[in-house]
Amino acid sequence: MGATAPDGQQPIDVPSDAVSRKLVRDPVCGMHLTEGLAIAERSSAGEPVFFCSEECRNKFMDEPRKFAANA
Repeated sequence: MGATAPDGQQPIDVPSDAVSRKLVRDPVCGMHLTEGLAIAERSSAGEPVFFCSEECRNKFMDEPRKFAANA
């Protein structure tokens, strides 16, 4: 990855061999998807947060407190 997110944080590099089937939940839309298909980002607390799309990721980044309880 390596691109800088709008908030200045680096996206999480997740090794593809380690994420094959674990399910994660997008805190914005509630969709469940495998970790390997999700867009990973670090929250302000340093925990990974996973998104189904750039649109959901951007909504979260615009209003993280609104979705923090779902993360």
